[in-house]
Amino acid sequence: MSRGWWRDFCYDHPLFKERDKNLQAQSQISGKPKVHCKLCFEQIVQRELEHDARAIQAGSLAIARTEQFIRSAMGPIWTSDRARRENTWIVGRPETILNHLKECVLQTDETRARARATLQENHTRTPSKRRYDDVSDDNPFTSTVLPPLPALSIPSGPAVAAGGPSNALGFPGASMSASYSPQSSALFGGASGLGFSPAQSISSFPSVSGTPTSTNLSPITLSGAFGSHASISSPSPVPGSSGLKRPRSHAAAGLSCSGSRSSLISPAYNAEEWTKAHQDRLEYRLMRITASAGFPLTWTQNPEVHLLLDEFVSPAAVAPNRNSMVNRILPNTLNHLREAQMKSIAPLKHRYGTVQFDSWTGLNGRYYHAFLVSLHGKLHTVEVSDCSLARKTGDNLFALLTEVVAKLEDPQGQWRIIVVSACSDAGPDPSKARRLLRRARVDVVSVDCYGHQTNLLVGGYFKIGGTWYLVFAKVANDFITWLRSKTQLIAVLKVTQEAINPGKKGLSVLRAVLTRWTTHYLTYRRLLVLKLPLQTLLENDSQLPPEQQCVVIGDCQARLKAESMVKVIKDPQFWAALERMKMHLEPLAIASNISQAAHVRLDQVLLLFGFLFLRYLRLTDPDDENVREAMLNGIEARWKKADQDVFIATLILNPYHKLRPFHQENVNCY
Repeated sequence: MSRGWWRDFCYDHPLFKERDKNLQAQSQISGKPKVHCKLCFEQIVQRELEHDARAIQAGSLAIARTEQFIRSAMGPIWTSDRARRENTWIVGRPETILNHLKECVLQTDETRARARATLQENHTRTPSKRRYDDVSDDNPFTSTVLPPLPALSIPSGPAVAAGGPSNALGFPGASMSASYSPQSSALFGGASGLGFSPAQSISSFPSVSGTPTSTNLSPITLSGAFGSHASISSPSPVPGSSGLKRPRSHAAAGLSCSGSRSSLISPAYNAEEWTKAHQDRLEYRLMRITASAGFPLTWTQNPEVHLLLDEFVSPAAVAPNRNSMVNRILPNTLNHLREAQMKSIAPLKHRYGTVQFDSWTGLNGRYYHAFLVSLHGKLHTVEVSDCSLARKTGDNLFALLTEVVAKLEDPQGQWRIIVVSACSDAGPDPSKARRLLRRARVDVVSVDCYGHQTNLLVGGYFKIGGTWYLVFAKVANDFITWLRSKTQLIAVLKVTQEAINPGKKGLSVLRAVLTRWTTHYLTYRRLLVLKLPLQTLLENDSQLPPEQQCVVIGDCQARLKAESMVKVIKDPQFWAALERMKMHLEPLAIASNISQAAHVRLDQVLLLFGFLFLRYLRLTDPDDENVREAMLNGIEARWKKADQDVFIATLILNPYHKLRPFHQENVNCY
């Protein structure tokens, strides 16, 4: 098969014709050869030689590379990463080469026109092989006349930098400092997730007409890793970054390339207008979106993301790959957030903080300790330490905690705050670390995480024996597991709900997970809501012919299981048990919602103790006697462990309460 005319404009990889398969494999990617535009290649060779000459003249390089080495397979052109903007080869697919030729400014007008004509001819012949970045006849933006869109103007707002305690990405030795808000979302789990919340301030947003819409934001100067400077309108400093990568069109670095679209919606910037400052800002925002939305690090390489950037941002805008995100953009973004955090803390006058710490094992198998400080109603990450090589002991954790406290209270440091309390879960190592801290610092209050403590009460509730209704907790869990495994039954159940309640959407069946606080209460409450639809579904299903039924179906074992679940639905004692368990779990669900807040106060925790104690004290039904005794004992045990004087003092000092909650006449209010 003859080679296309476009291959005459490209160099093949030097190892492409080698007989050694191992060497030849280095010249290919996905079975296609690596090639390079001849004109771009020659220009890059000259640029590399000039670069070495300047480096020798400046004294930063002793010996210049030879032209033969630069052209060789081991040279910088063929060994460069495809994601880089400079010195980049392309894949030897016809469409890829033609897309480059039609945009390469070093080619003649005749060559570019011929490439466009060949692409159009190929698209007409094989529409199923159209490339993502080429306009096709079925593109709605080219086949439909759209009215002009107005320029978008986004008002500026105060910048909010956010970060959480976790670095579940698992970078060894990571130490992050970023402010955190409880509304931020997690990156990969951990204590609370990395949790960058989207900034409320937005830089100048481009209009669809191709001209950036200006705002009243003052321009700031960007300095990159190579010392270049650029100016871009932005409410906050943009982290430095290395040079621009190569555009997806593979045009040579420093050369302008025309957009590949003829869409009526033109991008905000053409290739000539796209600068390093714009690329830095784009990468910074993409990194924050990745963390805030919990996207995988490879999402920016999705073809649809490339289309979005090409169509609405610029044909020269480059979506960074995973390596760039991890090795360059993420550290730069963290540095920016640390700087923003320190600026937000600096003007605070009353600087008393609570240290919070937690530990977890990341997805990469590394073990981390995270330390935060609560300051003026906001959580700030102080440090995340990789402790995989150290033993998991309370003494080692205490040593880390001492270092963090010293760092926070250093009068010459960045924080310069006074630590007044320390909080963690009640695990053996955190408890010992707080106990040792309290011995060393009598002025520091030590408290458990009462979100965990409340959930432990939930776990203790299901271990209570001697009650007829708690045995139905396992029955309910088995029923939910069976019901959620029947997709057809779930679909029919939703249709039944919509028939009973016209205009309302059918509800899903929830599953209880002990580590997800309040889910047992919510699960049982949802089952009680679905009681009538489930019973209606059974009645309707029993009246259908056997071949149309959806409940008791399948092989012998499946039918036996379904028949046992039908008995559960028809059992009034099952629903009575759910009602009673829901009543018992409701105060714990309320307490969990309050105690798991990022800024719950000690006076609120004391009121929660009183609320729970009084609610379970009033269980007078003989069937609830065991629950009453067990729950009161559990609450008493946790109150006995607490530093009671501090809790009482905070409640008395609260101007809304003072001594009123302790008056006998006010007990009935709870």
